[in-house]
Amino acid sequence: MKRFTARVLRRFAMHYKHGLFFPDNFPWPCDHAIAILHKTAVMNGVCGRVVLGTVPLTLAARRHTKNGREMHIESVLEEMYGSTPGYSRLHSSVNFATEYFPKSVFGPIKYCAQCLAETGLVPAIFSLRLVASCPWHHQPLKPLCKRCHDIWRFIPTPFGSPVGYRCADCGYWVPNRRALFAVCRSYSNDIAESACFHFLTNTLRLQRLGVLDVLHFSGLTDGRVPALADCGVIPEFTRDNTSKVWYRTLDLSGGGAAPGSPEECYQRFVRFHQMHLLKAHRDCPCGAVLSRPDFGEASRSMCVYSVALSIFRQKFESPDNAEAVTHLAEAALEQLAELQMAPRVARCFFQCTFYQLIARLWFWSRAASRFVVHIDPRHFWGVLDTGRSPIRLARLLGEGLQGRYSCEFDLPADRAAMRQLMGPAQFRQTLRIRNLGTRAELTAPATPRLFYGTLPATAMFYF
Repeated sequence: MKRFTARVLRRFAMHYKHGLFFPDNFPWPCDHAIAILHKTAVMNGVCGRVVLGTVPLTLAARRHTKNGREMHIESVLEEMYGSTPGYSRLHSSVNFATEYFPKSVFGPIKYCAQCLAETGLVPAIFSLRLVASCPWHHQPLKPLCKRCHDIWRFIPTPFGSPVGYRCADCGYWVPNRRALFAVCRSYSNDIAESACFHFLTNTLRLQRLGVLDVLHFSGLTDGRVPALADCGVIPEFTRDNTSKVWYRTLDLSGGGAAPGSPEECYQRFVRFHQMHLLKAHRDCPCGAVLSRPDFGEASRSMCVYSVALSIFRQKFESPDNAEAVTHLAEAALEQLAELQMAPRVARCFFQCTFYQLIARLWFWSRAASRFVVHIDPRHFWGVLDTGRSPIRLARLLGEGLQGRYSCEFDLPADRAAMRQLMGPAQFRQTLRIRNLGTRAELTAPATPRLFYGTLPATAMFYF
């Protein structure tokens, strides 16, 4: 044990840049930008103005505008810590939060007194209004005052003090230099960083499933305090062991095999799943209808697999198709024919679209007692929207679709659970579907859940 400790201590090095120094394992990936500058000032025994002086002021920062100050702080962090792995993870997480949450959800910087006592960590995620209590200490979060927000007025205590900084107004404080170095050596904030990583991972998952688009953030902006301060664990801060991200690459770059007929590829795809339903779902409630593209307004009991195939066919086939022969609608045939996909690529495209639909049906069947699927029979490229960058209108119209796309699907974590999802429905897994043209209403035996502790959502998605 002593040899291991000595080896860790030898690897712990100090870095010097622009007249300031900082240790290994700093900055911490989930720490707030203002808190990082506070710790930098405490480590070096200088005021916040000196830390900000490492980068020349821009005109917007000189005018003391909010955007100018934020851009200047980001420039300072990039100049000081741009080459460190911790800052790269911090920068990606901050960009992630600002991209997927509206600006109205962000509030003042908040801290947990227990987190400060243990590691001095101030997670950037705590600035979200929907987080009102510490997810691992279950204590109400306290906001920083305006003076602590202003890094220009930040003055740490002299070296040798019990703490590096303490505010008499809001109670916020920063550990001294020795305590910060000890945290960097021992990696004692790994638990909190893991929880923040799970938060970002779960948020990205909700984005792929389209849940963030239907969340009700209005309750966070009317001045009311969420009831999260008195409740327990936030599920989004914990690891979800029931689901896993499955990847499939869709190559639309062209070339290779000669293009085939989209009609023929589509018919083979539907025929394959129909045969699977006939063989494996003999005792399932779906056996009587065999996933027709339109059930009508009468409510029926179905399994997730059969519901997915029915909605899938309703999107790609003509709504007035009364024939037994499966064929594409004119709009789908026209857009798919323009891509000139090879049979292998066309089969992969139909698979990715089908998997995305199953993922969303599986999620909402566990998260809501009633949800709605809006079927759009005009646009077919939603599966190419990975959730990381907004899909362009040209892509939605089927123009300029080239390159390789990595499609991600949130499905059961293991193959046994996947086979159970695609297998015959048990009584507790049965869905009730009612088809109303371009809208399908489904009822599931699930308890409605809240997201991020207190936020409700409109249980619906577009396909």
